[in-house]
Amino acid sequence: MSILLYKINKARFLCYIFYIISITSILLISPYSLSSPENTTKPSINIATVHWPGYTNKDGSGLYLTILKSIFDEKVVTLDISLMPYRRARYSVETLQNDIFLVESEFTRSFKLIYSHIPIDIGNVDYFHSQDTFFSDATSFSGKTLGWVKGYEFQKKISLPESHYNTFHVNDVLQGVKMLTQGRLDYFIDYDEGIKQTAHQNNIDIKNFTFTQGFQEVYLVGFSSDTKGRKLRVMYNNGMKMLFSSGQLENILFEHGVIPQIIDEQQIATILNYYSKLFSQN
Repeated sequence: MSILLYKINKARFLCYIFYIISITSILLISPYSLSSPENTTKPSINIATVHWPGYTNKDGSGLYLTILKSIFDEKVVTLDISLMPYRRARYSVETLQNDIFLVESEFTRSFKLIYSHIPIDIGNVDYFHSQDTFFSDATSFSGKTLGWVKGYEFQKKISLPESHYNTFHVNDVLQGVKMLTQGRLDYFIDYDEGIKQTAHQNNIDIKNFTFTQGFQEVYLVGFSSDTKGRKLRVMYNNGMKMLFSSGQLENILFEHGVIPQIIDEQQIATILNYYSKLFSQN
């Protein structure tokens, strides 16, 4: 039994050494420097993100940060997380001040960044409207006022030409929900999770309003375009596959919820099914 235990521990040790060599290679740091008693500083991965409660919290917790911490072992590296406005966060990675940008919509990609092949999350973009507003297809938007957050390019997903409807760009989800419930918009287009969470947090009654399924969107991780960023992207993509195959990703989703503090089993199943199909193609 002691011989077997020795072999198991030795195998674990070798795997750990291999991980150290891999990640230090990615960070362009000599593995020897980590073991040197004169150098106790761990290499760092610098992450820039917007503060999204429940996803990227100020204390370093949240769904997205938990996923990254599960991929990049904090025993080996330091994850330096900076919270800042969206444009500044993305710009800091574009200009190589930081390594990773969380998160990017597929509709707003920057040509100055490289993006993960595997999304960190997927979301349902729905048409939020009054129960009295009839919707059948995109032609129902004709002559109506549609709202969505400034910067999103949802018009690319609407088959009806923009000239057939009016568009109002709101500053944030809260403004959109308020305008819709006050009758100032006919439709507010956004992620169903975000609308529900915003209404809940601001005590806005939406029981007389409904969600019509719109389209699915993926959320990507952006990386700096230098050598370090390209190698971190490889490690992220491989890490996501490992999290999924080991069942750890499912555990993380059920722990944090796809909507902060709300466990939506149907949406979790949708996300896991998406990853299953994605990985089966590779």
